[in-house]
Amino acid sequence: MLSGAEVDRKVLTHHATYAVGEYFQRISQVVKRMLVRRGHDLIVVFQDDFLIIGRDYDECLEAWLVAINLLLKLGFEINYGKLVAPTVCLVFLGIQLDSESCEISLPAEKIRDLRQLLDSYAARSRATKRQLQTLAGKLNFASRVVRGGRTFLRRILNCIQRLRRPSHKAKISGALKDDIAWWQQYMHCFNGVAAFADHLHITPILTDACIKAGGAFCNGDFKYVNWEVDLPHCSMMPINYKEAMIAVRAVIQWAPYLANRKIYVYTDNQCAAAIINKCACKNETLMIAIRQMFWVTARNDCVVKALYMPGDKHILADSISRLHEPGQLLHVEALLNEWWLCHKGLDNGFAYYSLANHMSLSALCSLLPQVEKWQTLRRRWIVTWTGTDGPPTRSQPRPCTGLNYEPT
Repeated sequence: MLSGAEVDRKVLTHHATYAVGEYFQRISQVVKRMLVRRGHDLIVVFQDDFLIIGRDYDECLEAWLVAINLLLKLGFEINYGKLVAPTVCLVFLGIQLDSESCEISLPAEKIRDLRQLLDSYAARSRATKRQLQTLAGKLNFASRVVRGGRTFLRRILNCIQRLRRPSHKAKISGALKDDIAWWQQYMHCFNGVAAFADHLHITPILTDACIKAGGAFCNGDFKYVNWEVDLPHCSMMPINYKEAMIAVRAVIQWAPYLANRKIYVYTDNQCAAAIINKCACKNETLMIAIRQMFWVTARNDCVVKALYMPGDKHILADSISRLHEPGQLLHVEALLNEWWLCHKGLDNGFAYYSLANHMSLSALCSLLPQVEKWQTLRRRWIVTWTGTDGPPTRSQPRPCTGLNYEPT
C-alpha cells in the first residue's frame, strides 16, 4: 500500500530556490529519521514530498497518521489538497506508482506532450539553448521510466554546455540529431509503463575477452567472437574496451529472449563494468554499440547491470574466449556438460550444441585446426585438464565454478 503527503513550504523564507530546496531536504531527512525511530522505516522523502509504503492497508494507514501528527507537532503546515490516503496507485514526483501490478508509468498527458515536442524537432535545423534545455529537462524526466534513456541524453547536454547564452543557437545535425531521432522513434512505440526493477527475474550473463577473441555464456547458450575476422575495427582496442564490447554484444544478442528481466552481466574487468553501468566512454565505436544495446533493452523492457567477478571464478567465459587455443574446445565441452548436468539433468548436454550456431562462419573457419584435434580427442574421452577419464556423470559431478557466483 502507498500513501503520500506534502508539506507547505511557506514556513521557510525564499532567499534562493536552490538554498531553500537543500535546506528543506535536510529537514525532511530529520523527520524521516524520527519516523524510523517510531518503527516506520518504509518511507521515501524528497524535499517536501513524503511517500509512505506499507505491507498492508492497516500498516500504511498507521504510518500515514503518525507522519501527519508528527509534522503538525513539529510546526509544519500540511498541504491537505495533495494529501493521499493509503491506496495501491498514486502519483509521486510526477511518476505513477502501482504497487498491485508492480509497475511505474508516465502520465498520458506527459507522454503526449513529449511526443509533440520531439516531432517538432524533426523539421528543425537549429534550436536555441533555452529550447534544448526544455527538451533535455523533459527527456530527463522520462528517463525515470525509460530505462537506458540517459544514454541518449549525453550529446544533447554536451551541446547545451557549448552554448553561452540562452538565445544562442546550435545546429541540429549528426550525432545530436541521431539521439533526438532515437527518442522520437522510441516514444512512439512506448506505452509509458515499466515494471519495478526489483520485481524482475534475474538472468546472469558471463563474459570475458582476451587479445584475440571474446566469449559469453547465458543460460546454456554461448557466443564466441574473433576480433580480427568478426570485428576488425575492434582488434586494436585496449583490453578494457574489448571486455566491454563483448558484454554489450552479448546483451544485444540475448535481450530479445530475456524480456521483462534484470540482466546481470558478470565480467572480470572493473573498467568494463563501469563503462556499462555509466553508459559512457571515450571510444565512439563502443558508444555506438552501447546505444544499440540500450535500444534493444528498452524495447524488451530489460534492466542491465554489470558486476565484477574475480578472474579465478570466471572459468567458463574465459575458456570460451580462448577457443582458438589448443585444448580449449575440450575444456569448454566439459564445462558445458557440467552446466547441463547441474541445471537440466542431462549427462551429455554438449551433444545439443552446433559450433556454427555460436559463432560466425569466419570465426569457425579460423578454429578448424582446433576442431579437428578436438574431434580426435573427444573420441577417446580424455579430459586432460582434470586428469579424469570420461565426461561428467550423475555419480561424478564437478562444481560449476563461476555459474552460481554471488558478489559480496
